[in-house]
Amino acid sequence: MLASLFVVLPVFGLIGLGYLARGTRLLRESTGEGLSDFVFVLAVPCLLFRTLARADIPPTQPWGYWIAYFTGLAVVWVLAMLVDGRCFARKGPELVASGFTAAQGTPTLCSVGPIGGMAHTPDEFLEVESLVPAAQVLALAVMRAAAKVE
Repeated sequence: MLASLFVVLPVFGLIGLGYLARGTRLLRESTGEGLSDFVFVLAVPCLLFRTLARADIPPTQPWGYWIAYFTGLAVVWVLAMLVDGRCFARKGPELVASGFTAAQGTPTLCSVGPIGGMAHTPDEFLEVESLVPAAQVLALAVMRAAAKVE
């Protein structure tokens, strides 16, 4: 439990710091747009390029795996965009963001996911028996959110 806290705490700490900086007017309202532009136009593409340039790519590819993975990713992305657009009346970039975060499985980042330990190390593990309860919690949250919309 403590290991999970040390993984999640910095993320929420930075979010809280951002809210505090904006609340005290240390940052202007337009700062978010500039930061978003920097992250998605410059930083993320550079990090992706660096990762791919250093990757040890095997000579033969598991095409079945890639097709299954990206097909599932696309289906979840589209479904999340449809649900977000119809249930929450979001449009444009907000839909893309919701689709992307759903497709990447971001709820695991926010401690909604399964239980594990030794995060971001070679010894990282997942307790398989925690998958079903984690999925049930997520499904319940989605059903409650959908019930509020109706």
